[in-house]
Amino acid sequence: MIDDSGEAARVRAALASIEGRSPLQDWLRRNRALVEARFAAGRPRWASVAGVLAELGVVDARGQPPTAQAARQAWYRVRAEGPSQAPAAAWPSPTTAPAPPPSRTHPAFDPTEGAFEAKPPPRFRPASLK
Repeated sequence: MIDDSGEAARVRAALASIEGRSPLQDWLRRNRALVEARFAAGRPRWASVAGVLAELGVVDARGQPPTAQAARQAWYRVRAEGPSQAPAAAWPSPTTAPAPPPSRTHPAFDPTEGAFEAKPPPRFRPASLK
């Protein structure tokens, strides 16, 4: 069955916006853009992440401060829900790459020209010893 009206997408979005059983997962979902921006800078240390979340008062589904494993699994569940719908938050990056220099090639030059054209099959011939 094809959904031409986009109704299924609207239902999925409405269901995703309903808060679930885990305040930890809900917090990660609400702050996903910020968390993704921070994790893009380096690999997360889940024990540290859990400690910071506990300091912020975020609890897991049992009402306990989150453990490293619980924080990691909640993040993986949030990430599996699909791409973030919120705009990316501005997070300062410690390694800001400088802008590349302007191209000095001729504007008509295309380095990929002919790169995707079909090539003739290789020709194999019997080897001859001299």
